[in-house]
Amino acid sequence: MGNLTMKEKLKIVNEGGEIDETEEYGSWKGIKIRKADKMGIVIKDMNGIFRNLKIKFNDNSQETIRLNNIGTDPNYVHQYEWYNKQRKIWYRF
Repeated sequence: MGNLTMKEKLKIVNEGGEIDETEEYGSWKGIKIRKADKMGIVIKDMNGIFRNLKIKFNDNSQETIRLNNIGTDPNYVHQYEWYNKQRKIWYRF
């Protein structure tokens, strides 16, 4: 889907769809994630009204993190951290 224009992407999202983010500078795929002592990596990044990151952990379990694209989500429990490889720092969602 990397060849869609922003207008085409917005049309998909506004109609309730999701976009599989694959672009180098827009996708969470490959980002390291941790939850307490569990380490994982983002294997699927679906962007729509909410952004759903599918995480595969080292113990072969999988979880999905739902992020609110519009603002903070007060109902979301912030138990996950992502690794910024440029700064070499973990950030909490």
